[in-house]
Amino acid sequence: MLSLHRMRTHWVSVRTATVNALRGLLYEFGVTLPRGRHSGLRQLAQQRAEINDAVPAVMVRLVDDQLLALADIERHVQAMEEEISLMLKSQESARRLRDTPGIGVLGATALAATLGDGTSWRNGREFACCLGLAPGHRGTGGKVRIGSISKRGNAYLRTLLINGARALASREHPAPWIVALLGRRPFNVVVVAIAHKLARIAWALVAHGRAYEASWKASAPR
Repeated sequence: MLSLHRMRTHWVSVRTATVNALRGLLYEFGVTLPRGRHSGLRQLAQQRAEINDAVPAVMVRLVDDQLLALADIERHVQAMEEEISLMLKSQESARRLRDTPGIGVLGATALAATLGDGTSWRNGREFACCLGLAPGHRGTGGKVRIGSISKRGNAYLRTLLINGARALASREHPAPWIVALLGRRPFNVVVVAIAHKLARIAWALVAHGRAYEASWKASAPR
């Protein structure tokens, strides 16, 4: 499963590099494309006749080669995503994680493959710290300062959780506890806090073999 994720990430990075190369080639001849892969390719398709008249014949051939390469790369990305979605159906822990808000197909399968049975970590806080979602501690002379997150560990999983947390915080009607956080902390700080909580939830679901319950509340320790 993690190998599929790595290959998908590879093809996505190749796709990004190919789009940037195409953008740079056209910029040399005064043709500017808007930011974003979809917006840039859409404008290129809409203004292709004008662009062909504005650039040399060699450039027309190079643009065609880049577009063919992009189509082939897109097929590789879609094939990886389809195979990951098929494997999701055969993994019980991944299906439970998929029901958690903020954790999509990619996040659920990658988390399930990384966590295993969850026994490699003592608790959810330790797993979140392993992903670099905990504040870094620095100090000298007996004074400890808590700074930004450490960004240690698996950067891919951390990115998936941050993206899922950003989607939760950007909803039109987020959860009340997220609204409360947004009222007293900056947006990016809230996103990291949500990602930290998602990592802890993922560990708890896998380690205890439970399904996600939106109304569940932790009981006070005795």
